[in-house]
Amino acid sequence: MEKIMFNTPFSFKSPRHVIFGPGTSKTLTDMIISDEDSSTKSILVLSDQGVKNAGILEKILFQLSEYKKKLVVVDDIPTEPFEDDIQNILERYNGLSVSQIIAVGGGSVLDTAKLISHLLNSNSTVRSLRNEILPIRGIPVIMLPTTAGTGSEATPNSIIALREEEVKVGLVSEFFMPDSVILDPELTLSLPPTITAATGVDAFCHLLECYISKKSNPYSDTMALKGMTLALNSLQAAYDDGSNIEARSAMMMASYYGGACIASSGTTAVHALSYPLGGKFRIPHGVSNAILLVPVFDFIKDSISEKLTIVAKTIGLEDTTPEAFITFLKNLVTNLNIPVSVKEYGVQLSDLDYLAEKSFTIRRLLDSTPQELSIEDIKTIYRKIF
Repeated sequence: MEKIMFNTPFSFKSPRHVIFGPGTSKTLTDMIISDEDSSTKSILVLSDQGVKNAGILEKILFQLSEYKKKLVVVDDIPTEPFEDDIQNILERYNGLSVSQIIAVGGGSVLDTAKLISHLLNSNSTVRSLRNEILPIRGIPVIMLPTTAGTGSEATPNSIIALREEEVKVGLVSEFFMPDSVILDPELTLSLPPTITAATGVDAFCHLLECYISKKSNPYSDTMALKGMTLALNSLQAAYDDGSNIEARSAMMMASYYGGACIASSGTTAVHALSYPLGGKFRIPHGVSNAILLVPVFDFIKDSISEKLTIVAKTIGLEDTTPEAFITFLKNLVTNLNIPVSVKEYGVQLSDLDYLAEKSFTIRRLLDSTPQELSIEDIKTIYRKIF
């Protein structure tokens, strides 16, 4: 049994109000601010074309019909946006007086909402956040995630891509934490299998990485072990049958647990090596994490053998050795038909030095990895995905 350490300080942050359950998106109007100050202000609704095309945004807007004259709808948030994409959105609506923001979508929409919320009140630019995030509360945000993967609704993090640097970075501030969250698994029923798989593995990566992180603690460990159990008992079922509301519900809860873990612990080498793949080659975040999951954990397994054994026992594996757990991860990715190579995304071995050097600079994540990784170690890991 793992020895639980309570002699090291830790902290955690969470949204002020969370509602979970099928159909709970119908409670959205209960969260609308309706005080005197908000009467003349707009409600900014952020979403993307995928959510719009799936008919989800229309359903949310129908529920907000009594506020129709106040709604300003932005439905073109790009997938994994660049810094300048978010700045362009900010400039389009910078003069707008907003009482509340409603974010309906996956991680890109939710992360964008955090930044827009803060920037509309702080009068800063997206670029300035790299150097300083002012201690200013943003405009109140309600988040309705439509994927079960990023857990962004539970984190103070916002991930953006830098176009010139060709890498992703994480901006972190307690002032990015959303006010209210509605976890309605019905909003994920229309997700296609490929996105279900990629986002589901992303959620699992959050849980597993936070569990083995140097920053792990009793709170994040509890969330991580419960979340991994939910995910690994439900992801395949959600992938095989998207209408399985029980599997969708379990995955949405697992995703939230993953976000809660990030808010208290943090991800590690999988995410650090994933960021350059997304920043330059635009490989979807969940896919790049899935591609790197087995190579990274196979490389560091000896340094985290005790924790991997605990995870294996918790999820019910008969063989609880680290080697057997790595094989389990390999089979998971294979059964979900996720690519295991970056070649189909145009990445070449000639890009190896670039990838290793870029990921080596992501110290926020690498410094939390239990095993120190040199640039040569990172190259060894990358070579396994060609």
